[in-house]
Amino acid sequence: RLLEQAVYSAVVPHDFGPPTGCGLRCTRNIQAGHIFLEVPANNVIIAEQAREAVLAELDAKEHAWPELSEQDYLCLWLLLEREKGSASEYSDYIQQLPTDVWEMSAAAWPEDVVAELQDCEAHVRLTVLRESLDKVYRRVASVVESSGEKMKSRLSTCFDAEQYRWARCVLNSRQFEGSWCEATSSKGVLVPPLELFNHSCVLPAGDCLRRGCIDGKPTVQVVALRDFAEGGGSSQLLVERGFAVPDNPDDSVDLIFGARCSKRRLPILQQVPLGVVKEYADDFEWQRCPDEEAQDVEARITVRRDRPLPRPLLALARLESITDAMLENTAVTSACGSDNLLAPLGQDCEREALGSLLCVVELMLHKFAQTASADAIDLAAGFEEPHAALQQMAVIARLGEKEVLSGLAKAVYARLLEVLGALEGRTEEPVGGSVWFCYLRDAKPKLERAQQSGHFAKHFCRLQSLPLGGSSSSLTEALHSSACFKIFLWLHNLFNGPITEKIADEFDLSGWAAYALSDRANDYLKLYFEKTALWGRYLMAQFIASGTFAVSDMNVMQMESMCIRNSHAWSVPTPDALKLLAAEGPLLEVGCGNGLWAQLLHDDCGADIVAFDTAEWDSTYNDEKDDEAAVMMGQRLPIVRRGGPEQVQAHPTRTLLLMWPDYRGRGSFGSTCLQNYVGAKLLLIGEWQGSTCGLVNAWGQSFSRDFVLAVEADFELERRLPLPSWPLALDSVMIWRRRKDSA
Repeated sequence: RLLEQAVYSAVVPHDFGPPTGCGLRCTRNIQAGHIFLEVPANNVIIAEQAREAVLAELDAKEHAWPELSEQDYLCLWLLLEREKGSASEYSDYIQQLPTDVWEMSAAAWPEDVVAELQDCEAHVRLTVLRESLDKVYRRVASVVESSGEKMKSRLSTCFDAEQYRWARCVLNSRQFEGSWCEATSSKGVLVPPLELFNHSCVLPAGDCLRRGCIDGKPTVQVVALRDFAEGGGSSQLLVERGFAVPDNPDDSVDLIFGARCSKRRLPILQQVPLGVVKEYADDFEWQRCPDEEAQDVEARITVRRDRPLPRPLLALARLESITDAMLENTAVTSACGSDNLLAPLGQDCEREALGSLLCVVELMLHKFAQTASADAIDLAAGFEEPHAALQQMAVIARLGEKEVLSGLAKAVYARLLEVLGALEGRTEEPVGGSVWFCYLRDAKPKLERAQQSGHFAKHFCRLQSLPLGGSSSSLTEALHSSACFKIFLWLHNLFNGPITEKIADEFDLSGWAAYALSDRANDYLKLYFEKTALWGRYLMAQFIASGTFAVSDMNVMQMESMCIRNSHAWSVPTPDALKLLAAEGPLLEVGCGNGLWAQLLHDDCGADIVAFDTAEWDSTYNDEKDDEAAVMMGQRLPIVRRGGPEQVQAHPTRTLLLMWPDYRGRGSFGSTCLQNYVGAKLLLIGEWQGSTCGLVNAWGQSFSRDFVLAVEADFELERRLPLPSWPLALDSVMIWRRRKDSA
């Protein structure tokens, strides 16, 4: 019935079911900026209107009760109208409001549910809100008590602590900013028809209300802030409005950051609010201000989900990483001032500043009794009545704070990789196989000191426990695995090159890591993330602690990866890659090695596949046999049959699959298979020209140059699917289709 007075409506009431519930459904496509709903302005209750109605109802003088605020009058208006029941002009609106305070604010939740928020910022907010509600009620009650007996008698049945708390929570959860309305101030506007709109935390910032006019009469328009399709619907919310939503971009955590203050530091600290925080006016506040008497200062800095590494926080962390000896240098002091405080003050200072922020995140997360992953598991499992919905929202709010802190750690981690990419000190030509050899040699004593002091071990343990991906363990593993790959690229001066556009992105890596953590994953994919994520943590800990890496450790990692590939397969299988290949069956794999891919295709995907390889290294196809190649022929799986390129002619109706057939990109095994192949499609796994680190050949390490040229002459690439890649490899699955004009 709230919509019956609308002069225009593109929405109708609809029950969307859980978790959204009842709301409004679009009856047509609505573009951003267009009108959802338009109602007469007399359907809007503003503070001034409420004040006049209350004074009239109580037969009070026009200037009575100057001590009461707009919010107080709106609360009294709500209470008086609710008492009237069906006789109220606004009965439809009043009757659909929640009857219990706990539906609108966590301040009235049972203590056993509030206990879920222990150690959370939301718990602090709850305490403050409860105290505020009690304080405001006592103030209003004092005004009522000092009024005449007639007014006191009129309010005696509708005004007490519990009822006033109800009215306050209605306002906290429902009133709108009213600067669009000429008749009111900045707050204190209730718009009954908007009760039917569901909350959405993903809407862009903007004013959803604006003034309108139809036939000379003022209206209120509800405007779409983004495009809505036909049929679509729409830590502070929990406390003030009684609900919480997952992945809320407005989730935030306040950090209290301390810093030293001295005669030399004072001018710099005093410039922070002037130069650093113009974009962070609401997110920065001195708790203990810098002055000539202070030995240390404290600032409150708000970290938000959508702004995880605030510049003021990074600036103060940088300043705190500077020694007093460095401040003797006037150039450094000058660089610290004003907006330049945002700029890095040297690679070592930047690393130390970022490392200290990871320590802050670790300390903040340790105050919680359980991890973000455990919270996510609890939410998935659900809760028992009678307070299941309340417990769910409490855990959502708690998880939101942890996700914000994890987002800060992730942003710091990404910033550390940026620092790595900006390092200076490489030579023009490679020395000892790398342009960074001299840098690493000269920095080796720093790493040794970090190891001896335990500094490296602390950072390694911290990276072992910090959930960079929040509740997503797979994202955490993916980020460390990616860091490992990038550090090896850096060693060979490829960190900022075009190769970075070819490597798997965070989305792909996280998806593979999630599958690797499941019971369905193949052991090789699990082993890949176990190793590369561990190596990423280890190397990043070295870098944070010392700004360098141990080349000997990286060589060991590289050798171990070669041994793993020899004993398993040269490329790592993923479920998507296996499904893609299985769809092209029946298949013939020649040079299948141990047969891991073929066995998985057969067992997991039900693919029709036959797989062959020679019994031992055959120098007919590649005479570059060495110790590394000699161990390539490992324990075979049951699916593998003895055979070589001659099997291509023996199976003309099967689609040919080749994976790394030409060791180090040399030899004729792949070309011999191709010469005998007449099929329309060709399936390849490995590196390719343009998708390789190029450290061995420009055309990669998987196929010979002759093979690459022949394939590109007779086939065209139909699809490429990236694969997890070991350090300095760049694997993918490629589907090639024979050209129509090919012989």
